[in-house]
Amino acid sequence: MRLRPALLIIGLILLQSSRAIPRDGEEPEWGRRETRALVALAEEYRLHPSLASTRSARDGILARADDIGTIPARRMKDVVKALFKVARSGPKTKGKGECISTFEAFPGHYYISGAGGGKKGIFIGLHGGGPGVGNGRTAQSLWGAATGKGLIGVFPTANLPGRSTTWQSPEVENFVLAVIKDLKRTFKIDTNRIYVAGHSLGGSGAYHIGLRNADLLAAVSANAGGMHGQTDNATGSTTIPGGFVANLCNTPMFITHFDQDPRVGVQDSREVAKELDALEEMYPGRYLHNYVEGKGVNHGFPPGTGPGKIIAWMAKQRRDPFPARVIWEPAAPDKNLFSWLRHAQPIASTSRSNRIVATQAKNRIVLKGMNLYGVSVMLADGMIDPKRPVTVVVNGETRFSRIVVRRPAAVLESIMENIDPEQVFAYRIDFQE
Repeated sequence: MRLRPALLIIGLILLQSSRAIPRDGEEPEWGRRETRALVALAEEYRLHPSLASTRSARDGILARADDIGTIPARRMKDVVKALFKVARSGPKTKGKGECISTFEAFPGHYYISGAGGGKKGIFIGLHGGGPGVGNGRTAQSLWGAATGKGLIGVFPTANLPGRSTTWQSPEVENFVLAVIKDLKRTFKIDTNRIYVAGHSLGGSGAYHIGLRNADLLAAVSANAGGMHGQTDNATGSTTIPGGFVANLCNTPMFITHFDQDPRVGVQDSREVAKELDALEEMYPGRYLHNYVEGKGVNHGFPPGTGPGKIIAWMAKQRRDPFPARVIWEPAAPDKNLFSWLRHAQPIASTSRSNRIVATQAKNRIVLKGMNLYGVSVMLADGMIDPKRPVTVVVNGETRFSRIVVRRPAAVLESIMENIDPEQVFAYRIDFQE
């Protein structure tokens, strides 16, 4: 009996689908062919940088990755190794002296010191002063001592010739993140020891870049900087935008400012410190911070602080790649991943109503938030017992409770986006709000 071509095709599709979802107790089929297919998709993914404009293409690639099947435990090591080879095959840094970023949207200059000599962390020092005033060299003179703490010093410049930008510009933020990725491709990086610090305009940059990307960092320091807070002339009170401070859950911060700073008012720093105090009271042990305010008309560092002491304090901090609690206020449309949370379509927003509070204890995850549409949970093998059901409770309601399988899309996305061997996710749980 001969099958018609159409029926044959349908049969093959059904067979492939049945292989993609293993029965209870069965190991999913996965061999070299499947790994090669996933590597090919990773190569394609690498051509689409993590930008909102390329999200559709990246999402399509991730969907095709999951179509390959599910990854058995015995194949994970080989799959991870193959994907990291792709992730590290991208642009690299010259690694010393003055360098030019490979990031096409902003091919900015930056200086590197202390690279090489084994596995090290990264210290990013952000300069003060506007275009034509500050640059990476001035930041290096201020924060260069970080290289004595087993860290690679990175000192970028926030503007290009004939182009006026600041650390708060989206292309400059992505430029700094691109430099971190270049370093991860070039050297052995301790991804649990990455720091951002700045003074004056650089302090504003540390607030902006450091807080929006706090999940990547071990500590942040903002000195004599501002947050674009809004001051009510009638009451004198200042409101700090959402999408920043709450993200510091698990990421320590050191803030300094003079009370009569003649260049950058102290109000924003005070409000950030006040918000951190309130968050630390709500979540003890999660919002470690130091705030030192000097007295007088001064735009420098208060007595008892200064770059040396701040660097020493920061260098003692370590990032926890899988914290038990994550708090995230999505505000950057280019940032889909934050620790073990994922957002399919984050929007540019400064509203605290977007706050997500997520906790994880073994195989139980609890999410709370007013707007969780498009949010997913990313999990690693070390976070859960994959032989037992995982339960996800959303705003008091159980929305998921079953055995999870290793999804190629989760592994591919986490490796390609963060190039971080300390934080590889194998599972992704999607749900509708």
